[in-house]
Amino acid sequence: MAIESMARLMPDFSGIFIDAGRFELVRLLGAGGCGVVYLAVDHHASTSSSSATPVHRAIKIVRKVGRPDIEYQKREIALHRLVSDIPHVLTLHDAFEDEYYFYLVMEYCESDMYKVLFEGRMYHENDELVRSAFLQILDAVQACHRRRVFHRDLKPENILCNADGSEIYVADFGLATHNSRSATFGCGSAPYLSPGKSECRSAERLSAHQRVESVGLEFSYRPYSTKRADVWALGIILVNMITGLGPWEKAVTEDPRFCEHLLDGGYLERVIPASQGAIQILKRVFRINPQSRPSLEQLRRSILNLDTFFPPRKEVIYTTSSVSSPVPGKEPTPEIEAADVEAEVVAEVEEEEVRASSPERFYSFDEEEDQSYLDIIAIDELTDCDSESTSTDESGPVTPNSFPDPVDELAFAEGLEKALLPLTDARKLVEQAAAEFSIVECLDLLDFE
Repeated sequence: MAIESMARLMPDFSGIFIDAGRFELVRLLGAGGCGVVYLAVDHHASTSSSSATPVHRAIKIVRKVGRPDIEYQKREIALHRLVSDIPHVLTLHDAFEDEYYFYLVMEYCESDMYKVLFEGRMYHENDELVRSAFLQILDAVQACHRRRVFHRDLKPENILCNADGSEIYVADFGLATHNSRSATFGCGSAPYLSPGKSECRSAERLSAHQRVESVGLEFSYRPYSTKRADVWALGIILVNMITGLGPWEKAVTEDPRFCEHLLDGGYLERVIPASQGAIQILKRVFRINPQSRPSLEQLRRSILNLDTFFPPRKEVIYTTSSVSSPVPGKEPTPEIEAADVEAEVVAEVEEEEVRASSPERFYSFDEEEDQSYLDIIAIDELTDCDSESTSTDESGPVTPNSFPDPVDELAFAEGLEKALLPLTDARKLVEQAAAEFSIVECLDLLDFE
Protein backbone atom coordinates (compact mmCIF):
# COMPACT_ATOMS: atom_id res chain seq x y z
CA MET A 1 0.00 0.00 0.00
CA ALA A 2 1.04 3.63 -0.54
CA ILE A 3 1.23 4.41 3.16
CA GLU A 4 3.58 1.48 3.75
CA SER A 5 5.88 2.22 0.81
CA MET A 6 6.19 5.93 1.59
CA ALA A 7 6.58 5.28 5.32
CA ARG A 8 9.52 3.01 4.54
CA LEU A 9 11.20 5.85 2.64
CA MET A 10 10.87 8.24 5.56
CA PRO A 11 12.21 7.91 9.12
CA ASP A 12 9.82 7.23 11.98
CA PHE A 13 8.96 10.61 13.48
CA SER A 14 6.83 9.21 16.33
CA GLY A 15 7.77 10.81 19.65
CA ILE A 16 9.85 13.55 17.99
CA PHE A 17 9.44 17.24 18.94
CA ILE A 18 9.68 19.84 16.18
CA ASP A 19 9.50 23.64 15.88
CA ALA A 20 11.49 24.29 19.06
CA GLY A 21 9.43 21.79 21.03
CA ARG A 22 6.02 23.17 20.11
CA PHE A 23 4.72 20.09 18.30
CA GLU A 24 5.03 16.51 19.51
CA LEU A 25 4.53 13.98 16.71
CA VAL A 26 2.41 11.16 18.11
CA ARG A 27 1.67 8.63 15.37
CA LEU A 28 1.52 8.14 11.62
CA LEU A 29 -1.87 8.99 10.10
CA GLY A 30 -1.21 8.39 6.43
CA ALA A 31 1.10 8.78 3.47
CA GLY A 32 0.80 10.09 -0.06
CA GLY A 33 2.94 10.35 -3.14
CA CYS A 34 5.31 12.91 -1.64
CA GLY A 35 5.19 12.73 2.14
CA VAL A 36 3.70 11.45 5.36
CA VAL A 37 1.14 12.88 7.77
CA TYR A 38 1.42 12.61 11.56
CA LEU A 39 -0.96 13.31 14.39
CA ALA A 40 0.67 15.94 16.60
CA VAL A 41 0.00 17.67 19.89
CA ASP A 42 0.41 21.46 19.95
CA HIS A 43 1.93 22.15 23.36
CA HIS A 44 1.86 25.93 22.85
CA ALA A 45 -1.83 26.16 21.95
CA SER A 46 -4.09 27.70 24.56
CA THR A 47 -6.69 25.35 26.00
CA SER A 48 -9.85 26.01 27.94
CA SER A 49 -9.34 26.13 31.69
CA SER A 50 -12.27 23.75 32.07
CA SER A 51 -10.73 21.16 29.77
CA ALA A 52 -7.35 19.49 29.77
CA THR A 53 -7.85 18.04 26.28
CA PRO A 54 -4.72 18.66 24.19
CA VAL A 55 -4.96 20.50 20.88
CA HIS A 56 -4.28 18.10 18.01
CA ARG A 57 -2.93 19.01 14.61
CA ALA A 58 -2.15 17.02 11.48
CA ILE A 59 1.38 17.71 10.25
CA LYS A 60 2.38 16.81 6.72
CA ILE A 61 6.10 16.17 6.35
CA VAL A 62 7.49 16.49 2.82
CA ARG A 63 11.05 15.51 2.05
CA LYS A 64 13.08 18.01 0.04
CA VAL A 65 14.26 16.35 -3.13
CA GLY A 66 16.18 19.11 -4.89
CA ARG A 67 15.35 21.67 -7.53
CA PRO A 68 13.07 22.15 -9.39
CA ASP A 69 10.90 19.95 -7.17
CA ILE A 70 11.47 22.20 -4.15
CA GLU A 71 9.78 24.99 -6.08
CA TYR A 72 6.77 22.74 -6.66
CA GLN A 73 6.69 21.92 -2.94
CA LYS A 74 6.76 25.61 -2.07
CA ARG A 75 3.95 26.19 -4.55
CA GLU A 76 1.78 23.63 -2.75
CA ILE A 77 2.24 25.60 0.46
CA ALA A 78 1.53 28.92 -1.26
CA LEU A 79 -1.63 27.70 -2.98
CA HIS A 80 -2.96 26.04 0.17
CA ARG A 81 -2.36 29.24 2.13
CA LEU A 82 -4.23 31.19 -0.54
CA VAL A 83 -7.42 29.15 0.00
CA SER A 84 -6.96 28.11 3.64
CA ASP A 85 -9.62 30.51 4.93
CA ILE A 86 -12.33 29.17 2.59
CA PRO A 87 -15.11 27.26 4.38
CA HIS A 88 -14.72 23.49 3.93
CA VAL A 89 -11.10 23.77 2.85
CA LEU A 90 -8.72 22.22 5.37
CA THR A 91 -7.08 25.00 7.39
CA LEU A 92 -3.32 25.40 7.02
CA HIS A 93 -2.22 26.90 10.35
CA ASP A 94 1.51 27.14 9.72
CA ALA A 95 4.35 25.96 7.51
CA PHE A 96 8.08 25.84 8.15
CA GLU A 97 11.15 23.95 7.01
CA ASP A 98 14.50 22.62 8.10
CA GLU A 99 17.45 21.34 6.10
CA TYR A 100 15.71 18.17 4.95
CA TYR A 101 11.91 18.62 5.20
CA PHE A 102 8.95 20.94 4.81
CA TYR A 103 6.33 20.81 7.59
CA LEU A 104 2.68 21.78 6.97
CA VAL A 105 0.64 22.23 10.16
CA MET A 106 -3.03 21.62 9.39
CA GLU A 107 -6.34 21.17 11.17
CA TYR A 108 -6.82 17.60 12.35
CA CYS A 109 -9.83 15.66 11.06
CA GLU A 110 -10.67 12.27 12.47
CA SER A 111 -11.65 10.62 9.18
CA ASP A 112 -11.83 10.97 5.42
CA MET A 113 -14.52 10.26 2.86
CA TYR A 114 -12.87 7.03 1.72
CA LYS A 115 -13.25 5.54 5.21
CA VAL A 116 -16.77 6.90 5.61
CA LEU A 117 -17.81 5.41 2.26
CA PHE A 118 -16.35 1.96 2.64
CA GLU A 119 -16.29 1.37 6.37
CA GLY A 120 -19.16 3.41 7.80
CA ARG A 121 -21.57 3.36 4.81
CA MET A 122 -22.83 6.70 6.13
CA TYR A 123 -24.20 7.95 2.81
CA HIS A 124 -26.19 4.84 1.91
CA GLU A 125 -29.77 5.92 1.05
CA ASN A 126 -29.31 9.15 3.02
CA ASP A 127 -30.31 11.83 0.53
CA GLU A 128 -29.83 14.85 2.74
CA LEU A 129 -26.41 13.74 3.97
CA VAL A 130 -25.26 13.09 0.39
CA ARG A 131 -26.62 16.47 -0.71
CA SER A 132 -25.08 18.37 2.19
CA ALA A 133 -21.67 16.69 1.96
CA PHE A 134 -21.43 16.96 -1.82
CA LEU A 135 -22.40 20.64 -1.80
CA GLN A 136 -19.74 21.33 0.82
CA ILE A 137 -17.15 19.82 -1.52
CA LEU A 138 -18.56 21.66 -4.53
CA ASP A 139 -18.70 25.02 -2.74
CA ALA A 140 -15.11 24.66 -1.54
CA VAL A 141 -13.88 23.78 -5.03
CA GLN A 142 -15.84 26.64 -6.57
CA ALA A 143 -14.37 29.13 -4.09
CA CYS A 144 -10.88 27.81 -4.89
CA HIS A 145 -11.54 28.27 -8.60
CA ARG A 146 -12.53 31.89 -7.99
CA ARG A 147 -9.05 32.39 -6.56
CA ARG A 148 -7.56 30.56 -9.54
CA VAL A 149 -6.57 27.48 -7.59
CA PHE A 150 -7.47 24.29 -9.45
CA HIS A 151 -7.11 21.12 -7.38
CA ARG A 152 -6.49 18.37 -10.01
CA ASP A 153 -6.55 15.55 -7.45
CA LEU A 154 -10.08 15.44 -6.07
CA LYS A 155 -10.91 11.99 -4.66
CA PRO A 156 -12.39 10.59 -1.42
CA GLU A 157 -8.95 10.14 0.17
CA ASN A 158 -8.30 13.88 -0.22
CA ILE A 159 -11.61 14.90 1.32
CA LEU A 160 -11.38 14.89 5.10
CA CYS A 161 -14.39 14.81 7.40
CA ASN A 162 -15.70 14.05 10.86
CA ALA A 163 -16.72 10.54 11.90
CA ASP A 164 -20.22 10.65 10.38
CA GLY A 165 -19.21 12.38 7.14
CA SER A 166 -21.33 15.46 7.75
CA GLU A 167 -18.51 18.04 8.00
CA ILE A 168 -16.33 18.12 4.91
CA TYR A 169 -12.90 19.62 4.21
CA VAL A 170 -11.05 19.55 0.88
CA ALA A 171 -7.36 18.78 1.47
CA ASP A 172 -4.03 18.01 -0.24
CA PHE A 173 -3.10 20.71 -2.73
CA GLY A 174 0.07 18.93 -3.79
CA LEU A 175 -1.04 18.80 -7.45
CA ALA A 176 -2.96 22.10 -7.48
CA THR A 177 -2.17 24.73 -10.08
CA HIS A 178 -2.85 28.38 -10.87
CA ASN A 179 -3.13 27.56 -14.57
CA SER A 180 -6.61 27.26 -16.05
CA ARG A 181 -5.15 25.02 -18.77
CA SER A 182 -2.53 22.33 -18.27
CA ALA A 183 -0.38 20.11 -20.47
CA THR A 184 0.57 17.80 -17.60
CA PHE A 185 -1.16 14.55 -18.50
CA GLY A 186 -1.83 11.85 -15.92
CA CYS A 187 -1.61 14.37 -13.08
CA GLY A 188 -3.94 12.91 -10.45
CA SER A 189 -5.47 9.55 -9.56
CA ALA A 190 -6.45 7.31 -12.47
CA PRO A 191 -10.18 6.69 -11.73
CA TYR A 192 -10.80 10.44 -11.33
CA LEU A 193 -8.95 11.71 -14.42
CA SER A 194 -11.10 13.21 -17.17
CA PRO A 195 -10.70 12.20 -20.84
CA GLY A 196 -7.72 13.96 -22.36
CA LYS A 197 -6.06 14.27 -18.95
CA SER A 198 -4.91 10.63 -18.97
CA GLU A 199 -2.15 9.10 -21.03
CA CYS A 200 -2.62 5.92 -23.06
CA ARG A 201 0.38 3.64 -22.60
CA SER A 202 -0.27 1.59 -25.74
CA ALA A 203 -0.41 4.52 -28.17
CA GLU A 204 2.54 3.23 -30.17
CA ARG A 205 0.64 0.00 -30.94
CA LEU A 206 -2.38 1.73 -32.50
CA SER A 207 -3.00 2.26 -36.20
CA ALA A 208 -3.71 5.75 -37.52
CA HIS A 209 -7.44 4.95 -37.65
CA GLN A 210 -7.45 3.67 -34.09
CA ARG A 211 -5.64 6.78 -32.92
CA VAL A 212 -8.49 8.89 -34.27
CA GLU A 213 -11.03 6.64 -32.58
CA SER A 214 -9.35 6.60 -29.17
CA VAL A 215 -10.52 9.12 -26.59
CA GLY A 216 -7.47 10.57 -24.86
CA LEU A 217 -5.51 10.23 -28.10
CA GLU A 218 -7.82 12.20 -30.38
CA PHE A 219 -7.02 15.28 -28.30
CA SER A 220 -3.35 14.95 -29.37
CA TYR A 221 -2.44 15.85 -25.79
CA ARG A 222 -3.58 19.41 -26.20
CA PRO A 223 -3.80 21.36 -22.92
CA TYR A 224 -6.92 20.47 -20.96
CA SER A 225 -9.14 22.68 -18.81
CA THR A 226 -8.20 22.19 -15.16
CA LYS A 227 -11.55 23.66 -14.09
CA ARG A 228 -13.56 21.18 -16.18
CA ALA A 229 -11.29 18.35 -15.06
CA ASP A 230 -12.27 19.13 -11.45
CA VAL A 231 -15.95 18.99 -12.49
CA TRP A 232 -15.40 15.50 -13.95
CA ALA A 233 -13.72 14.33 -10.73
CA LEU A 234 -16.67 15.64 -8.72
CA GLY A 235 -18.95 13.50 -10.89
CA ILE A 236 -16.94 10.37 -10.06
CA ILE A 237 -17.08 11.29 -6.37
CA LEU A 238 -20.87 11.63 -6.62
CA VAL A 239 -21.06 8.10 -8.08
CA ASN A 240 -18.89 6.94 -5.15
CA MET A 241 -21.26 8.54 -2.65
CA ILE A 242 -24.40 7.09 -4.22
CA THR A 243 -23.15 3.56 -4.92
CA GLY A 244 -19.93 3.09 -2.97
CA LEU A 245 -18.25 2.17 -6.28
CA GLY A 246 -16.79 3.69 -9.42
CA PRO A 247 -18.12 3.63 -13.01
CA TRP A 248 -14.81 2.70 -14.69
CA GLU A 249 -11.13 2.31 -13.97
CA LYS A 250 -9.84 5.05 -16.25
CA ALA A 251 -11.44 7.37 -18.82
CA VAL A 252 -9.61 5.99 -21.87
CA THR A 253 -10.89 3.66 -24.56
CA GLU A 254 -8.49 0.98 -23.35
CA ASP A 255 -10.90 0.67 -20.41
CA PRO A 256 -13.80 -1.56 -21.60
CA ARG A 257 -16.37 0.03 -19.31
CA PHE A 258 -15.52 3.57 -20.31
CA CYS A 259 -15.58 2.44 -23.94
CA GLU A 260 -19.04 0.98 -23.38
CA HIS A 261 -20.13 4.34 -21.95
CA LEU A 262 -18.97 6.00 -25.18
CA LEU A 263 -20.88 3.58 -27.39
CA ASP A 264 -24.05 3.20 -25.35
CA GLY A 265 -26.07 6.26 -24.36
CA GLY A 266 -27.97 4.17 -21.82
CA TYR A 267 -24.90 2.76 -20.10
CA LEU A 268 -25.16 4.89 -16.94
CA GLU A 269 -28.87 4.17 -16.54
CA ARG A 270 -28.31 0.46 -16.90
CA VAL A 271 -25.42 0.01 -14.50
CA ILE A 272 -25.60 2.72 -11.83
CA PRO A 273 -28.25 2.21 -9.12
CA ALA A 274 -29.34 5.84 -8.90
CA SER A 275 -32.46 7.89 -9.49
CA GLN A 276 -33.26 9.06 -13.00
CA GLY A 277 -32.55 12.64 -11.91
CA ALA A 278 -29.11 11.70 -10.63
CA ILE A 279 -28.37 9.80 -13.84
CA GLN A 280 -29.21 12.86 -15.94
CA ILE A 281 -26.83 14.98 -13.86
CA LEU A 282 -24.07 12.41 -14.32
CA LYS A 283 -24.68 12.24 -18.07
CA ARG A 284 -24.02 15.98 -18.31
CA VAL A 285 -20.94 15.82 -16.11
CA PHE A 286 -19.47 12.90 -18.08
CA ARG A 287 -19.67 14.57 -21.49
CA ILE A 288 -16.46 14.11 -23.43
CA ASN A 289 -16.30 17.69 -24.66
CA PRO A 290 -15.23 19.59 -21.51
CA GLN A 291 -17.00 22.76 -22.64
CA SER A 292 -20.28 20.83 -22.67
CA ARG A 293 -20.02 19.87 -19.01
CA PRO A 294 -22.01 21.95 -16.53
CA SER A 295 -20.36 24.74 -14.60
CA LEU A 296 -20.06 24.30 -10.85
CA GLU A 297 -22.94 26.74 -10.36
CA GLN A 298 -25.15 24.77 -12.76
CA LEU A 299 -24.17 21.54 -11.03
CA ARG A 300 -25.03 23.08 -7.68
CA ARG A 301 -28.52 24.07 -8.83
CA SER A 302 -29.13 20.59 -10.22
CA ILE A 303 -28.13 18.97 -6.93
CA LEU A 304 -30.37 21.32 -4.93
CA ASN A 305 -33.35 20.62 -7.19
CA LEU A 306 -32.92 16.84 -7.10
CA ASP A 307 -35.54 14.97 -5.06
CA THR A 308 -33.49 11.85 -4.46
CA PHE A 309 -30.17 10.34 -5.49
CA PHE A 310 -31.31 6.77 -5.02
CA PRO A 311 -33.60 4.45 -7.03
CA PRO A 312 -36.91 3.17 -5.65
CA ARG A 313 -36.18 0.58 -2.97
CA LYS A 314 -38.22 -2.21 -4.59
CA GLU A 315 -36.92 -1.70 -8.12
CA VAL A 316 -35.32 -4.74 -9.75
CA ILE A 317 -31.83 -3.97 -11.02
CA TYR A 318 -29.91 -6.49 -13.11
CA THR A 319 -26.14 -6.52 -12.92
CA THR A 320 -25.69 -8.21 -16.30
CA SER A 321 -24.93 -5.80 -19.12
CA SER A 322 -26.46 -8.26 -21.61
CA VAL A 323 -29.90 -7.93 -20.03
CA SER A 324 -31.87 -4.71 -20.26
CA SER A 325 -32.84 -3.15 -16.95
CA PRO A 326 -35.64 -0.76 -16.11
CA VAL A 327 -34.58 2.87 -16.05
CA PRO A 328 -34.09 3.89 -12.39
CA GLY A 329 -36.65 6.33 -11.14
CA LYS A 330 -39.32 5.83 -13.83
CA GLU A 331 -42.75 4.45 -13.15
CA PRO A 332 -43.24 1.06 -14.85
CA THR A 333 -45.36 1.02 -18.01
CA PRO A 334 -46.99 -2.04 -19.62
CA GLU A 335 -44.16 -2.02 -22.16
CA ILE A 336 -41.51 -1.93 -19.42
CA GLU A 337 -43.27 -4.64 -17.41
CA ALA A 338 -43.41 -6.86 -20.51
CA ALA A 339 -39.74 -6.22 -21.15
CA ASP A 340 -39.00 -7.13 -17.53
CA VAL A 341 -40.71 -10.50 -17.93
CA GLU A 342 -38.76 -11.19 -21.11
CA ALA A 343 -35.53 -10.11 -19.43
CA GLU A 344 -36.15 -12.50 -16.53
CA VAL A 345 -36.56 -15.40 -18.97
CA VAL A 346 -33.39 -14.43 -20.82
CA ALA A 347 -31.55 -14.11 -17.51
CA GLU A 348 -32.55 -17.65 -16.50
CA VAL A 349 -31.51 -19.12 -19.86
CA GLU A 350 -28.17 -17.35 -19.85
CA GLU A 351 -27.44 -17.82 -16.16
CA GLU A 352 -24.90 -20.61 -16.62
CA GLU A 353 -23.18 -18.74 -19.42
CA VAL A 354 -23.04 -15.60 -17.31
CA ARG A 355 -21.54 -17.46 -14.37
CA ALA A 356 -18.76 -18.65 -16.63
CA SER A 357 -17.85 -15.10 -17.63
CA SER A 358 -14.34 -13.92 -16.86
CA PRO A 359 -14.03 -12.57 -13.31
CA GLU A 360 -11.72 -9.90 -14.71
CA ARG A 361 -14.71 -7.96 -16.04
CA PHE A 362 -15.06 -5.91 -12.90
CA TYR A 363 -13.77 -2.72 -11.45
CA SER A 364 -14.10 -1.56 -7.86
CA PHE A 365 -12.11 0.19 -5.19
CA ASP A 366 -9.22 -1.54 -3.53
CA GLU A 367 -6.65 -0.62 -0.95
CA GLU A 368 -3.83 -1.88 -3.16
CA GLU A 369 -1.86 0.83 -4.95
CA ASP A 370 -2.17 0.92 -8.73
CA GLN A 371 1.30 1.70 -10.04
CA SER A 372 0.47 1.13 -13.71
CA TYR A 373 0.18 4.78 -14.61
CA LEU A 374 2.81 6.26 -12.32
CA ASP A 375 5.80 5.60 -14.56
CA ILE A 376 4.34 7.51 -17.51
CA ILE A 377 4.36 10.88 -15.80
CA ALA A 378 7.53 12.91 -15.49
CA ILE A 379 7.97 16.49 -14.36
CA ASP A 380 10.25 18.62 -16.48
CA GLU A 381 10.61 22.18 -17.65
CA LEU A 382 7.80 21.73 -20.19
CA THR A 383 5.09 20.89 -17.66
CA ASP A 384 3.30 22.87 -14.99
CA CYS A 385 2.68 20.09 -12.47
CA ASP A 386 3.07 21.63 -9.06
CA SER A 387 4.40 18.72 -7.07
CA GLU A 388 7.41 16.50 -7.32
CA SER A 389 5.26 13.48 -8.04
CA THR A 390 1.83 12.52 -9.23
CA SER A 391 -0.87 11.56 -6.81
CA THR A 392 -0.50 8.04 -5.51
CA ASP A 393 -3.68 6.00 -5.80
CA GLU A 394 -4.83 4.42 -2.59
CA SER A 395 -7.41 2.44 -4.47
CA GLY A 396 -7.43 0.50 -7.72
CA PRO A 397 -8.94 -2.30 -9.75
CA VAL A 398 -9.75 -5.67 -8.25
CA THR A 399 -11.24 -8.85 -9.72
CA PRO A 400 -13.93 -10.49 -7.57
CA ASN A 401 -14.04 -14.25 -7.47
CA SER A 402 -17.63 -14.63 -8.60
CA PHE A 403 -20.18 -13.05 -10.89
CA PRO A 404 -23.19 -11.62 -9.01
CA ASP A 405 -26.67 -12.93 -9.70
CA PRO A 406 -29.52 -10.52 -10.46
CA VAL A 407 -30.80 -9.09 -7.18
CA ASP A 408 -33.94 -7.32 -6.05
CA GLU A 409 -31.95 -4.31 -4.96
CA LEU A 410 -28.33 -3.56 -5.80
CA ALA A 411 -27.02 -3.00 -2.29
CA PHE A 412 -24.49 -0.37 -1.39
CA ALA A 413 -21.01 -1.92 -1.36
CA GLU A 414 -20.29 -3.60 1.94
CA GLY A 415 -16.64 -4.24 1.13
CA LEU A 416 -13.95 -3.39 -1.34
CA GLU A 417 -14.43 -6.65 -3.22
CA LYS A 418 -17.87 -5.62 -4.51
CA ALA A 419 -18.29 -4.62 -8.15
CA LEU A 420 -20.71 -2.29 -9.88
CA LEU A 421 -21.33 -4.30 -13.05
CA PRO A 422 -19.87 -6.81 -15.51
CA LEU A 423 -18.23 -5.52 -18.66
CA THR A 424 -18.93 -6.05 -22.31
CA ASP A 425 -16.13 -7.78 -24.22
CA ALA A 426 -13.61 -5.06 -25.15
CA ARG A 427 -12.89 -6.68 -28.53
CA LYS A 428 -16.54 -6.37 -29.53
CA LEU A 429 -16.52 -2.71 -28.54
CA VAL A 430 -13.47 -1.96 -30.69
CA GLU A 431 -15.01 -3.78 -33.66
CA GLN A 432 -18.32 -2.02 -33.15
CA ALA A 433 -16.63 1.39 -32.96
CA ALA A 434 -14.66 0.81 -36.15
CA ALA A 435 -17.54 -0.66 -38.12
CA GLU A 436 -20.45 1.55 -37.19
CA PHE A 437 -19.37 5.12 -36.55
CA SER A 438 -16.61 7.49 -35.53
CA ILE A 439 -16.60 8.16 -31.81
CA VAL A 440 -15.14 11.59 -32.46
CA GLU A 441 -18.05 12.58 -34.71
CA CYS A 442 -20.65 10.88 -32.53
CA LEU A 443 -19.57 12.71 -29.39
CA ASP A 444 -19.39 16.12 -31.07
CA LEU A 445 -15.74 16.73 -30.23
CA LEU A 446 -15.71 20.15 -31.84
CA ASP A 447 -13.83 22.63 -29.70
CA PHE A 448 -11.61 21.96 -26.73
CA GLU A 449 -9.91 25.31 -26.53
